Amino acid sequence: MTVPGSDTRIDFAIIGAQKSASTAVQHYLHNHPMLYLPLGELACFESPDFEQGRVDRQLDFSRAADGQLRGIKRPTIFTDIVAIDRLKDHSPDCKMIMVCREPVSRFISHYFHLMNSAKLPVMEINRAVKAMFHGDYLSKHISGTALLRNGIYHSSLTHVRDIYGADSIFITSQNAMQQDFSTVMQRLCTFLQVPFDPDQIQENAKNVGSYDYRRAFFRKLPNALTYSYSLGRSRKEYRSSQLLRNAGRGFSFLFGRWPFTNPIAHKDVLTPEAKSLLQEYYKADREKLQREFPDALYW
Repeated sequence: MTVPGSDTRIDFAIIGAQKSASTAVQHYLHNHPMLYLPLGELACFESPDFEQGRVDRQLDFSRAADGQLRGIKRPTIFTDIVAIDRLKDHSPDCKMIMVCREPVSRFISHYFHLMNSAKLPVMEINRAVKAMFHGDYLSKHISGTALLRNGIYHSSLTHVRDIYGADSIFITSQNAMQQDFSTVMQRLCTFLQVPFDPDQIQENAKNVGSYDYRRAFFRKLPNALTYSYSLGRSRKEYRSSQLLRNAGRGFSFLFGRWPFTNPIAHKDVLTPEAKSLLQEYYKADREKLQREFPDALYW
């Protein structure tokens, strides 16, 4: 058994991409008897967490059994070159797991996620896309820049490959997992050099998004009560007051019911104009992926 702070070496990491079914991968690996992968995400290699000394505090593998490989999930770290380099310095033999998703659909899912988390204002997505490319949206809302950037894969994959080596990266796609989750997990187990048991395949854990402007609007109050936000950190944190957190959860439950919701179908989200703007933005990256990382590409 490891002692907190004595050995925080990481054997594998799910590094991306956000809103690309990395949660399903995490839940499968979490249940594997030869792996120790806590649920949730750890931002300890990113600023300002790294400077605040959170690596040793967050990487507590004291519950890992002898011989278990230890891993983390942080599906936004692949875009942060500095954080990737810190991870490399900390765990030079870490194996990297990357799940890609068609960037426009990923953008839609991530946009509503940020809006529901109160990191972006409640705004109709087509208006927001137009303002990103022909307005001042990005200068006003810094999270919008990350929203676009997280669909750019080539430069990040190239950096990870260059410092870790091609044999240390496992790349798959959301589409491949939707078509045959079992086969992808078998390949992943081979990559991690652990046995694959098809009986361990259960109903995939899904981080299902909410495409609902009305719900996003009414979630602003419970979010403000439940979480505290810092411009320096990429994640929200629970408030220290249990009373405020309970009040936030109560309002969240209430506002998650009719008449505070009005979901829209995913296929009806983007207009052709907005979709074209995003496709053009990601076009160059797709061409680079086609040349160097064709296994990640399905769009």
